Amino acid sequence: MKKLFLSLFFCLSVCSVKADTDVYFFSVGQANFMLAKKENSAIVLDCGTKIRSSRRNTHNEMKNKVKDILGGIRPVIFISHQDSDHYNGIDEFFPKEKRSMVVVGGGCPSEKIADVFTKDDVKFIETVAGGKVFNFEKTEENGKKSEDVINDAKNLMRDIDIECLLPLNPVTKDNTNNQSLILLLKDSSRKVLFTGDCTAESFAELLSDPGGQERKEKLQNCDVLILPHHGSNNHGELMCHYVLNPKLCIVSSNPKGPDGIPKKIVSNLYFSSTVPTKKHKFSFADSEKNSIETEKPLFLTSDANSCFYKLKIEKGGSITLTDGDESEVYKCPPALMPTSE
Repeated sequence: MKKLFLSLFFCLSVCSVKADTDVYFFSVGQANFMLAKKENSAIVLDCGTKIRSSRRNTHNEMKNKVKDILGGIRPVIFISHQDSDHYNGIDEFFPKEKRSMVVVGGGCPSEKIADVFTKDDVKFIETVAGGKVFNFEKTEENGKKSEDVINDAKNLMRDIDIECLLPLNPVTKDNTNNQSLILLLKDSSRKVLFTGDCTAESFAELLSDPGGQERKEKLQNCDVLILPHHGSNNHGELMCHYVLNPKLCIVSSNPKGPDGIPKKIVSNLYFSSTVPTKKHKFSFADSEKNSIETEKPLFLTSDANSCFYKLKIEKGGSITLTDGDESEVYKCPPALMPTSE
């Protein structure tokens, strides 16, 4: 009887560790709103929206979907930086009683962010390690460093493995994009990289010494890459050179929006207007190695027929992207995907 109990306990433990992870990319115009869930943990990666008021039914559909996904789980929210299209939906989708913690990149809070959401569960961090921590009153919290805040967040989402990679050093306020948190989600030997609005300068910092080579190795063979700054020009070049060989790319944007991006992604990365399906392709080349250009599948969130794309990382390691919950648009089984380690 004791052996049977131990075997059952072991089986339940293993099954728990190997549960699937679902990542949702919501169609919010040229803004970022992503949610990852595994078992009893959930994390929101940016929560912005640029959906027009005439499409309130879309907002309501997303709110109902978020409620259905979470099932009462109070997520940890990471805001990459202090641009409104990355945070202006927080109180609408996740009022204080429905979230556990908010971590915002960019250091001392700006004036405009203070009017958007309630304050007392929000921490502003300057860097991912050793940096200052601020509250909404722009007061530095003594005795607390940014890694303490990140560890607190990790303890609240213990089923999800997230690593914060950038920023390493405080950045001046003249370019909020350079302050973007870059987060790496790891599951079943797969890697999903969330980039905020990071720039070429951001990646130069990421790959610099000390530790640059180790960080580069972590990013090699990234499985899913969310292209930075909604796919705009001049923001993805170093990423495409150094985040080697992503299997799948996603852009959170709408090219028909007022800013019209993505138009093209640096010199060698163009969207094909001749592709009849919703799977866009773009060229991907490492100019340093003078390699032959290859095509990678890329999806725009605005193309989703539903209000979201859903990425499932199965416990065996395969990756499936669906339009909504049902319509499969991309699948890559483990046999075709070298492990990321």
